Amino acid sequence: MPSTALLTRPEPAHTQHPRTKDTSMQTLTPVTTPIRSQRYSTLVRVELRKMLDTRSGKGILAAAIGLAVILLGWKLFHTSTVEVSFSSYNSAGGPSVAFILPLVGLLAMTSEWTQRTALTTFTMSPRRLRVFSAKLVAALALAAVVVVITLLLTFLATLLGGVISGDGASFANTAGELRISILATLLQVVRGAATGALLPITGLAVGVYFVAPTAWAAIAPNVLGSASSWCDIFETYDRLASTNPGHKLAQTFTSVLAWVAIPAAIGLYRSTHREVK
Repeated sequence: MPSTALLTRPEPAHTQHPRTKDTSMQTLTPVTTPIRSQRYSTLVRVELRKMLDTRSGKGILAAAIGLAVILLGWKLFHTSTVEVSFSSYNSAGGPSVAFILPLVGLLAMTSEWTQRTALTTFTMSPRRLRVFSAKLVAALALAAVVVVITLLLTFLATLLGGVISGDGASFANTAGELRISILATLLQVVRGAATGALLPITGLAVGVYFVAPTAWAAIAPNVLGSASSWCDIFETYDRLASTNPGHKLAQTFTSVLAWVAIPAAIGLYRSTHREVK
């Protein structure tokens, strides 16, 4: 007779009894690394790269140094008619640098809006005031480097002019000239940045930066008389460049407040509350 024993198919090795627990699977706890906040020095370094990696930034720096070299060269070719002194040579190179360098601060403030990089920048760095302050610090640092280079070129040109003339060179009041060049240039860079923060359109900001104080100096005296000097930024530059920079300190403070502090405050407020698209 055939066997009545039930034939059972062997259970596959990979199957498990429902009552048994799978000890091979364990709960994995994700390891998270805390995100460190951005260093301020990193922001400044990034803004410096932005200024140096663009054609406009390189063009402004090259124009500032190049114009100073041309004017110093003109002085060297006219040593017979030009006083060979550091003060005389610096009067040629210094103003040219102070005229061009403020555009560095202005472009730094307008670049996020005109180049449409605000969304990327403020997504990675949401604290906008921190970003704009880094822009100002980077612009001032870059301007200071250019001013130092120009002063060194002026010093060498003065020495060379003394050799060419045969009468030597004068370095009287060199310390005062250094103070004037650095202080006046950096103040104008800050004013350029303030204008750029107030008017985020580059072309408009450049026009207002150059035209507005000139128009005030030409029109305001006819309307306000001597009171117009309280907001004349050019007279402030002249006082700072004089041997007595503390003269009429109240007027200096008022003009800096009108042309630098107030535009910067309004511009930064608008920039921190502006919708980013």
